[in-house]
Amino acid sequence: MVHVGNVVGGGSVVNGMQWDRGSDADYDAWEQLGNPGWGYEGLAKYFKKSTHFDGPSEAVQKHFNMTFDATAYGNGPVKVSIPNYQYEDYVDIMGSFVSRIDIPHSSEGFSRPKGTFWTPNSIDNSTKQRSHSRRAYFDPVKTRRNLHLMTNTHVDEILFEHGDEVVTKGVRYTSRTESTTRPVYAAKEVILAAGSVFTPHLLMLSGIGPRDQLSASNITVRKDLPAVGSNFQDHQALYMRFNLSNQAIPNPDMLVTYPDPEFNATAAELYTTNRTGPWTFGRGSAALFLPFRDFSSGYANITALISEQDATAYLPERYAKTEALLKGFLAQRKILVEHYLSDYAATGEYPI
Repeated sequence: MVHVGNVVGGGSVVNGMQWDRGSDADYDAWEQLGNPGWGYEGLAKYFKKSTHFDGPSEAVQKHFNMTFDATAYGNGPVKVSIPNYQYEDYVDIMGSFVSRIDIPHSSEGFSRPKGTFWTPNSIDNSTKQRSHSRRAYFDPVKTRRNLHLMTNTHVDEILFEHGDEVVTKGVRYTSRTESTTRPVYAAKEVILAAGSVFTPHLLMLSGIGPRDQLSASNITVRKDLPAVGSNFQDHQALYMRFNLSNQAIPNPDMLVTYPDPEFNATAAELYTTNRTGPWTFGRGSAALFLPFRDFSSGYANITALISEQDATAYLPERYAKTEALLKGFLAQRKILVEHYLSDYAATGEYPI
């Protein structure tokens, strides 16, 4: 099951609010696979352009030995911040890494995440509210006469011109409030930006995708593209549970995991009254990025086994039938093997 944000603003409205990015090597891999301009050097200016950063008070910085570099951010519409409210355990948690020579500390994770680093939340410091793509990009322009957002509306299929060429002319949609289906036609172009899940889904419903799969679903084939609907990838998540007998009071567990009614009531009052307290704190203010070699002494042997695997034994049947699809996967696997053996590419992200 894949969860998506069914709301204006998408996943940015419902995510954990921890604001960081991937290792440089992750973006460079995109470029290596045939996407010029999508490496770190090509994307860095956009990371900076889109964000605006606010740090905590000098007293908070000093108490938690906190580091950041405000110049890594720009003056963009997405507001991110490290709040003044921090849990006291951060002093010991982050301090425990200082004396370790095997794990580096990055003074600013947004410019080059490696080892431990402090990271902001996607919270607007001026309002102490979540900053997301709707507030950042839609709200400032929503009164434009040439912009109309249709909510409670489901796009059923893309409409095409008659003829052999696949040329879009509009879409057919269903209103969830009126239970009516209507076409709408484009004067210039149709831009499909439905995310990694629903973009291929809509293409296939419109007849663009693997011929055998479309025919089996009684969908008229407009373009046989075997790779559409394949190669979806997401992060794996591993949750570890352990008991801590010496956590400071208060701690994050008192809000959610083991909710303390009195603490929650106080937090609610502080936030409602003057926008301070625990409710101004998001998913966490720090993270740890580690290469494979830093958390497994057997990293080389484990990585060697990856290259020896028969990929088709683990992938959906379509990969064995589609040469280009399998070739693309193997090219990606080769890059990942290089990452797993390196000392520069993080293979694990650990929110703190």
